[in-house]
Amino acid sequence: RPAASEKKRRSISKVRSSTPDDHRTTITTENVRSRREINTKTTCEETLANANSLFDQFVVELDRLCTKWKELPMEQLLNIFPGAGFIESDTTILKEFLQADVIPDLRLIFTFWTNRKHLHDLAFGFEDLLERFQISTKTGYKKTFNDLIKINEKSIAGDCYDNYRHYLETIENVYSTDILSLCAALHVSKELMQFLGDLTVNDADNLLEAVNDWDETLISTKSVIDFVKLKTFFINTDVSIEELRSHQTELVFEDVAKCFDVIFKDDEFKNVIELFETCSQSVAGIKHLY
Repeated sequence: RPAASEKKRRSISKVRSSTPDDHRTTITTENVRSRREINTKTTCEETLANANSLFDQFVVELDRLCTKWKELPMEQLLNIFPGAGFIESDTTILKEFLQADVIPDLRLIFTFWTNRKHLHDLAFGFEDLLERFQISTKTGYKKTFNDLIKINEKSIAGDCYDNYRHYLETIENVYSTDILSLCAALHVSKELMQFLGDLTVNDADNLLEAVNDWDETLISTKSVIDFVKLKTFFINTDVSIEELRSHQTELVFEDVAKCFDVIFKDDEFKNVIELFETCSQSVAGIKHLY
């Protein structure tokens, strides 16, 4: 009897496996699987189509950029190339879609945009230098710098290009890197310059004489030596420029720049620009000891 019961259960199982409901379930499962495969395929096609559409729109924007860039505000150029510091590599990658003669112009504009902070420091430092040595402002340099400073995201790219190119031709390509770096350093080192201005020659000598008695944990000997070297640099330039002033009624920037360039060539002051940053960090310690 147990054997008969087992045989009966197997028979029932076979009947159940071939019921219409089970058959419909199998068909439904296959249909779902088939639809999923179709949907996946459609989604991939749509994704590729969307990507192609976006790329086509981007190419249209590049075409517009090539023909209209002088009329567009800077913010539109920055939307197309948000990483201004990577303009050289970006234009190299996209050169197939850009007009060859436009690429140098775009690179020039974005070079300005990347260096804008430094150029602002340079412009304001130039003003400080004019005031310090009472230099004539009859040249167009102040206007050149002011034209750079006023450029912002709303400015027209063509104006940005013209102003920056004019600066390059009349200032950056004319004067040494040292004198331009000095102007920028003057602006970002206001506290340092004020303290150096108040420091007398005797004060500088006293700092050197007392340096060995100071606690190195407060300020290093090298920092004091660098500080005195920077003070000596300005003492020398002041003497040189006053000598120049005694022979002419009016000082112009070209003459002052030449005086600085002569002193920059002195072995003692070849790397003097680097001292602005290190000495600025030591001002508080020097003041405390002074």
